[in-house]
Amino acid sequence: MNYRAMPSARQLEEIARLIDNAKVRPLIRATYPLEDVARAHRHMENDHIQGKVVLKVAA
Repeated sequence: MNYRAMPSARQLEEIARLIDNAKVRPLIRATYPLEDVARAHRHMENDHIQGKVVLKVAA
């Protein structure tokens, strides 16, 4: 079963306000350089992940 939340504009504005005021912070579990995208994908598929996996893109 899959579930996808569809927040309203008001809810998204409230979430943005909480983030801007440092009341909510995302949990980043791992960061990978873009060239390691396959390794990051395996990490997400094979491990129980709490938090986000981030791909770092060079500026």
